Amino acid sequence: MLRDGRWQPTFPNAKYIAHRAELDRWNPKHASYRFSPHNEFTWEDSILPVIEAGQSVAIEDGYELDEMLTVEPAPGHTLAHVAIRLRSKSKQALFSGDVMHVPLQVHYPHWGTSLDDDPALGVRSRLQLLESAAESRTLLLPTHFIPSQGCFIRRTPEGFAFEWNPDRT
Repeated sequence: MLRDGRWQPTFPNAKYIAHRAELDRWNPKHASYRFSPHNEFTWEDSILPVIEAGQSVAIEDGYELDEMLTVEPAPGHTLAHVAIRLRSKSKQALFSGDVMHVPLQVHYPHWGTSLDDDPALGVRSRLQLLESAAESRTLLLPTHFIPSQGCFIRRTPEGFAFEWNPDRT
């Protein structure tokens, strides 16, 4: 947040977890930096202030925050994009981040967006995520779906569909 003309972390007591390769992708001084006009100031106003505040934790694939939260690779939107799996007792939920941007991508997982760094890789990650969610009856928690609520994925003869009632198990 902008405070006294300077960008600062919104939550001063939090640790911000990010994949190491994702941090490199956004760093203009790193070889793997990829400029995106729609995210021109992401490093300066959203990432660097967190690093400078000592609140950034750089992680690798498979990172486990604890026995309940695991970071899983889901590349495509960016090459180091991740999803986060939550496990509690016999239930699971999956925070999908930018693997999907609209509900139609459940029915048409081959549809990408112009914002994907690697559209083909995004399709593979989307299909893998949908298959996993359907097989394991995992509650999918998509970032961009409206209304902003969880859903379950099920297989259909045509591919995949969603159920919007997260209370049903």
